[in-house]
Amino acid sequence: MENNMSTQFKRGTLDMILLSLIENHGCNYGYVLLDALAKKGDEFFSNPKPGTVYPVLYRLQKEGYVEITGTDRDGGPSRKLYTVTDEGRKKLKSDIDNWKHYNKVVEGFISKKK
Repeated sequence: MENNMSTQFKRGTLDMILLSLIENHGCNYGYVLLDALAKKGDEFFSNPKPGTVYPVLYRLQKEGYVEITGTDRDGGPSRKLYTVTDEGRKKLKSDIDNWKHYNKVVEGFISKKK
């Protein structure tokens, strides 16, 4: 069973992680995003739930950070292609900067005093 702190960390970082996967790692389709989370996410994201990820992607679209377009596949259903907008790039940069600053502050608290 997952502890509450781990769940809160995931919720607090999923926007940044998804934007980064789309923008910086070429993960432009839902299945590819879920696969990347599972492979790169260690125990924290090893079993990503579509019911968690897709609502975040739609919210990011609604907020103007991601564009979603459909692409036709030969004989199959269309797939949704995710791309980060200019506003999404600004948000990603800001989120990364805040994350790095947050980590530095927390490290100051948990490091052994020398």
